[in-house]
Amino acid sequence: MKRSRIFCLLLGLACLAGCTRDRKRDRKVIISLSPDSTSVIVNGMNPGLLEILRTDTLSADDWQSVLLVCKESVDETLQGMEPAYSGEYAVRDSSVIYTPDSGFVKKYTYRAEYRVPSFYSRESMPLDRKLPGSTEVVTGRFKF
Repeated sequence: MKRSRIFCLLLGLACLAGCTRDRKRDRKVIISLSPDSTSVIVNGMNPGLLEILRTDTLSADDWQSVLLVCKESVDETLQGMEPAYSGEYAVRDSSVIYTPDSGFVKKYTYRAEYRVPSFYSRESMPLDRKLPGSTEVVTGRFKF
């Protein structure tokens, strides 16, 4: 009796693990430039997180904690410590769009980092196999 319960539990967990891998692959986050190269677009975000971002009134610091765009430093020792490039954030359809206040300047490289904490909702717990509190970072670099 105990063996059959354990077997059923393990079988259920194996099925759940197989299903979650497929779902996770389906929602790959992609960072790209708009066709006119004036904005950064993030696609493939979890719909639950998009709804939170759409309905909340977030400060610039809150937005930057999710999507940071900065001018990349040429000094390798300073990379990762650059200040955020100021701009406007918006959620349109299934994308987050960042448009800089002063536009992107030629001869510079910009870095966009999308950060999402694992387990930001109960629905995401079965999809993410990371520890609570860990953060996924997706980076895009754009040279003008």
